[in-house]
Formats: sequence, C-alpha cells, structure tokens
Amino acid sequence: MSVRLLYLTTVQVFGWLMLLGRSQASKNVEIMMLRHEVAVLRRQIARPKTGLGRGRSRGAQRTTGRGPTADPVRSSPEGR
Repeated sequence: MSVRLLYLTTVQVFGWLMLLGRSQASKNVEIMMLRHEVAVLRRQIARPKTGLGRGRSRGAQRTTGRGPTADPVRSSPEGR
C-alpha cells in the first residue's frame, strides 16, 4: 500500500513539474484540443439511435407478407 502511494505521489509531482516547464501557448492548445474531444464525444452520446423503429416495422412486414392481404373467402360474395 505504501509503495503504491509513493509511486502515485511521485508521478503526480513529476506531472506538475512538467506543466511548470511548458509555455502558456502549449497549455492553451492542449485545453482547446481537450474541449474539442469532449464536444465530439457529447455529440456521439446525444445522437439518437436510428433504425430501431424502422427495423421492427420491416420485420413485421416480412412475417405478415406484403401489407394487408384480403382473405378470398371473406371478400367474395359467395363466402358470406
């Protein structure tokens, strides 16, 4: 447990030291790239899933045939 804590602390400190050595322009570029990535991911999540409703109706049409079909016994005058 203590070795893991020491490792995580060391990695965090070196990360902070790297940020101190970078210019403000490179930090701004990284922030803009990360904002763009978040925007793209939000668009992918918010997009409605298409094809579910259409797939069900087409599947129902396949099982019942091509639309409503008339029953020859019920539609003929002799069948009544």
